[in-house]
Amino acid sequence: MKNQFALKQLISKVTTTLMPMAGNRCSFFINDVSPDIQLLTDQDILASVVSELLQTALRQTENDCIRISAAIDHELVLLNVHENGYCPSSEMTRRIRLIQPLLASIGGSIVVAGHHREGHDLAFRFLSN
Repeated sequence: MKNQFALKQLISKVTTTLMPMAGNRCSFFINDVSPDIQLLTDQDILASVVSELLQTALRQTENDCIRISAAIDHELVLLNVHENGYCPSSEMTRRIRLIQPLLASIGGSIVVAGHHREGHDLAFRFLSN
């Protein structure tokens, strides 16, 4: 069900639920999303997608920072997840294939914006209204 919400609050809720897992991995989250960024989409589906990707990032990291940021580019909201762990390309591709249908159901998409030895960047795209 579509509703309007602040993206920063959704990210905060998801990262809060993942804090025990992060603590076990000696890792932490930084939520750099502006409180002004609003989305009109299904909050539960987006939370599920973000949670899945952050769990994947946590499994690949230890003693690390996972940074979540966002920007608005015209009518698109770009959500970026960056971590420094190593995740094999095949694993990342598998994860993206699992969540892409969920994202598509709410008008979003995901791309690997950067995949390198020091980690990866994932970018989500959503219409801002």
